Amino acid sequence: MKRCFTEADIAEVDRLHHVIHQKLVQDPFENHYPRLKGLSSIEMSVLRILADDLDAMPTDIAKEIGVSKSTLTSAINRLEEREYIGRRISPEDKRSFRLVLTEEGKLAQGEHLSSEREFYTKLLGLMGSKEETATFLRLAAKIVDGF
Repeated sequence: MKRCFTEADIAEVDRLHHVIHQKLVQDPFENHYPRLKGLSSIEMSVLRILADDLDAMPTDIAKEIGVSKSTLTSAINRLEEREYIGRRISPEDKRSFRLVLTEEGKLAQGEHLSSEREFYTKLLGLMGSKEETATFLRLAAKIVDGF
């Protein structure tokens, strides 16, 4: 495949990535969504999966988000300490357990959804036209599909 970019293009992507990251860090995000303060992306993924799949087993979650069992176990322990999730013995296999969202976990997941909607609304609001929005979405999908 023909390379259609330069070293300068790579440098610009790097610069933009760091600027976006810094702006996200500087935003008083945690003031608006205090339940998300200190949560990792893995922990937020666990909340999302549990909200969508009430029968999710830890091995299924690890596979879906692409992390090792030990990484997931650490995330589960942190979420349990914050009282966002609980463990329930599986009725099918008493040696295993299922994870469930607590009421506090449901509130945290609600904040997660609200924060994403706020971010995506701001992001798409930066587009100047429907055509720019369509182009952005097409290119973003191409990037995601390429990884």
